[in-house]
Formats: sequence, structure tokens, C-alpha cells
Amino acid sequence: MTKERDHLPALSTIDPEREVERALSTTGLDTGFFIFDAIRQAVSAAAEMMRPSVRKLADHLGAGPLEVHGWTFRRVTTKNRWDVAFVAENPHLPGGYLYNMRARREYTDAAKLKVDEIEARKFAGLDRLDDPDVWFEAFMKKRAEKDPEMEAIDSDPASFRAPGECPILENLAAWAFNDGKGNQPDALGDNSSASLDQLLSRDLDGSDYLGRAFNARRSDELGTTEIHHHPEFREAETGVGRFAAIEAMLLLDEAVCQIGLKDEIAARMEEYADAEFADNNSPGYEIPSLIGYGCVYRDGGRMSLGTLGTIVDLWDRRACLSLDRHGARFVELVGQLSANGHVTPDSEFDCHDLEDWAWLEEHDETSGVVWFRSSGTRLAMQYELDESGERLDVLQVSEGRRDDGDTAADERYFVAHFVRTEDGFVADPIGEMSSFNYIALEKALGGYVPLSDALREEYGNHNASDSVIR
Repeated sequence: MTKERDHLPALSTIDPEREVERALSTTGLDTGFFIFDAIRQAVSAAAEMMRPSVRKLADHLGAGPLEVHGWTFRRVTTKNRWDVAFVAENPHLPGGYLYNMRARREYTDAAKLKVDEIEARKFAGLDRLDDPDVWFEAFMKKRAEKDPEMEAIDSDPASFRAPGECPILENLAAWAFNDGKGNQPDALGDNSSASLDQLLSRDLDGSDYLGRAFNARRSDELGTTEIHHHPEFREAETGVGRFAAIEAMLLLDEAVCQIGLKDEIAARMEEYADAEFADNNSPGYEIPSLIGYGCVYRDGGRMSLGTLGTIVDLWDRRACLSLDRHGARFVELVGQLSANGHVTPDSEFDCHDLEDWAWLEEHDETSGVVWFRSSGTRLAMQYELDESGERLDVLQVSEGRRDDGDTAADERYFVAHFVRTEDGFVADPIGEMSSFNYIALEKALGGYVPLSDALREEYGNHNASDSVIR
């Protein structure tokens, strides 16, 4: 019997804002969700809902290019006749994006009759096997046998319908490409890419990672209950192209909306309003799916600037709620580092199990900097406490580095600034949207409580009080 997978509430009932606050108020976790996990889930859901309309966009481009806010969309031909491909290029920016969908091959009626006859002969007699295990072993053995007739049919292009007559698309994928001189879209960062000509000469089934922004494979379980008991969005592969995935999806959204396909995508999304989708995340970490799916549903099945803005706002809110909840533990960490002499780079506390290190640069009784190293990242957490020294009022996170590798920094690169108000912490502001900033802030917000726990274990419960959340 197949075990039923964890599933989420019906799409139409998901309230992303409520879910973020619920997760941080009812669990002992300080993570909640990581922004790129939520974005990946949004790409997964939007690609599934948009794919049929993206095919219409490709058909539209067959009649000529489309101009979209300075970008030109045009059809291109790949080495595989089953590909449905087009590019988006901006004359004022280097490189561009290549989009591809691979059609699932379908036999012609005549070829299908031959295939059915061959398979009937090949698997004849299996229905007389009562033992399921014996049947399965015999089936797999027969299936693995080479059949010259089948090979002849599959090698003959005439056995298959024309690509335009094959409605099922296996995936929707996008790659960022460079201009042939190494200049590429800024969203790809320092990650490598290929030129358009190089990409078009490769097999674009979506597995090629060079410059890949995302690959969202079709879910055969969408709308079925036979296997997973709940429909499923197959998780998109984004890899290193996180920001490239965002830009590629936003450009695609602009294009399909410009040719009038917004309403049909929304109608397709609404068909699943009451569906309880399978959760792609580990138990207890369903928040990325709730955020991603919920925001895409709210945006009518698309990933638009509104979708992205909501996810970013929710992550900012998650960061503030985390400080509201665990600010007392940061104050405790300051006291622990001070009381136990970890006040210089040479005396930093070594948390062996976590591979983290920290020391305190104390300015006065209510201000200073906690220097924190974690997995090669050096962070400066500059703080201000209230007059009593018992409450965190201001926290600024920066990345610090020096050429000699010391923990202290000559230069600091701004990540985020948080200030306590009557209603709790607010982000004022969070730095530019970059992979580094979000990863650095994730390490800062997720790092100081485990560090404090490690100091408790090493020295005892310094500066702890009944008010500290455990």
C-alpha cells in the first residue's frame, strides 16, 4: 500500500502572511523559510500553470518577433526537432535568455497499431502469473529485451506525429547565455554560461547546468490521485541560477501577458483552487511551499513582480519576527562572550561542532560588535542595547573581510539593519537583493542562538533569565 505523502491546505485557503507568523510562533525553529526555497517553489508552480500558454507564445513568435519593454523575443531552432525554443535579448544588455520546452513524442495512428501488436506479442502470457513479484520480474525482463521491430519504428521519423501535433510538453527550461565574449546577464553573477550558438548545439533537455536559470519538469501527477494521493508540482531545478531564474520568469510573464494570455493562466490556476498539493519539502519545513504556491495562486498562476515582492516582504517579516522572538538570546550571547573572555580575535570562541567562531568587540556597556565566522563567511553584527543593557534595540549585519583573512575588517559590506519599534523589529533597510546578502543574513539570524547554546554547554548558563526563550 502506498503511503500518503504530507500535503498542504487547499491552495485557495493558503494565507502566506499568516503561515509565516504561525510557523515562527509555534515551533522551536528559528529558520521559518529561506527565501530562495520559496522562490524555487513559486517557479515550480508558475511554470506548471504557464507552460501551455508559453507554447502559445512560441507559436505567436513563429509569425515574427515580439518587443517587450526593450527585450526582443524571437523563435530559434535547436538540434532536436521536438524542441519548442525561443530567446529574449536586449540590445543594451549582454547576452540574454534561451527558453525551451520539449514535446513528448507521440506515435502516428499507424505506428501505434504496430507498437500495440508488438507489445501484445512481447508480453503474452504474463497475465497468467498470479504472484505479483514473479509477474514484475518477468515483465521487467521482457521490457529490457531488445526488439528489432520496435527499434525500426522508433528510429523512423515518419512513425511520429509532427512536433506541433504533440500537445504534451515535458518541461519548461531557461538558460542565461553570454554574448560570445564572456559578457552575460548580471543576474547570473559569477556563474559560468555559454554563448547562444553553443547552447543551440547542445541537447536542451534541461539537464545541462551551464548557465541554467531553471528547469521545471512536467508533473504527470498533476490532478491525479493514483500515486501520491495529492497532485504535485515537481520541484524546479534552479541551482546556481537563482537570480537568473527570477529574471527569466519575470520576462516570460511580461511576454505572455502582452499577448493576452493572463486570463487563461488564471483560469487554469483556478481549476486547482481546492486542490491539496503534496509538499515537496522535508517534514516541518513546509513553509517554502506554502509561500511559493500561495503567492502564485494569489497572482493568478503566474510569477510576476507582485509574486516576487510578496515573497521578499514575507522574508523581511520573517527576519523581524525572528529577532522579536530571539533578541534576548542575542543579548545573552553578548554577555557570555564578555564574561568568558572572548573579546579579541585571538580569543574567539570555537564552536567545534558547528564549525563557527565568534568574539566580542565591546564599545561600551550597551554597544559593540559580535564578530561571527561561519563556513567562510565573516559577519559583523553591530548592536545597540537599551539603557538597562537587557534588551536588543538595534542590530546591523555586515560582511567583513580583510586580505590577510583576519576576522576584523577594514571594510564592511552592508547586509541589513533592524530597529526595534513599539510593534517589534522592522527592517530599516535590508540591502540589495543578492545571493550573498540573503545567505549572509540567514547565517547571522540562524547562528547566534546555536552559538549561545554552545557557550551554555561550555561554561554554564551565563546571563540567562526566565525571560529567555529556550
